[in-house]
Amino acid sequence: MTSVIAWHRKRASADELKEVFDKYATVERSDEKFLTYKDFICNYLKLVDEKSNSEIINLISKVADTTKDGLISFVEFEAFESLLCAPDAISQLSFKLFDVDQTGKVTYENFQKVLSSTLVHQQVNFNFESTFVKQYFGTDHSHELSYDEFVQLLQSLPTEHARQAFISCDPEGKGSIPAMDFIKLMGKIREFRMSS
Repeated sequence: MTSVIAWHRKRASADELKEVFDKYATVERSDEKFLTYKDFICNYLKLVDEKSNSEIINLISKVADTTKDGLISFVEFEAFESLLCAPDAISQLSFKLFDVDQTGKVTYENFQKVLSSTLVHQQVNFNFESTFVKQYFGTDHSHELSYDEFVQLLQSLPTEHARQAFISCDPEGKGSIPAMDFIKLMGKIREFRMSS
């Protein structure tokens, strides 16, 4: 059974948010402060360090940068904080991350692009031609996922990734793998699970 993390954060006041925003904002234009993508991801959220791949930093930052001007305004920062307070924040953020083109749908191409850039994919390759992927995107990959469809995919994804990893260690299709391979595999997969 897959569990989904849900929480509800208390919203900060506008003054509290402004104080935090000003602390990390390094760009000023016409008396208005802005966060750069590195300010937001590396310094404020502390998700990665400044030496990290700029494509990853840009991809994650675009969730907050709704104007797509390369900077995050206080209004955008406030909206992002509001999103974090929603009960389904992880699902909403994930959807926004995978909806690269901001169409309200997740395409196969964007799913592949974003998932391929994750650490878990770099540790254990994901088969984008699997039955699992075709179930969601169709055999020709033309189906675009709505939010609800994407949430279903997201809930099943860790199990599918683990299944694919197991199969990659069992090239002869015996249905079993050596104990040491299993231990290594679980170590790689476990550290990326969103739920316990």
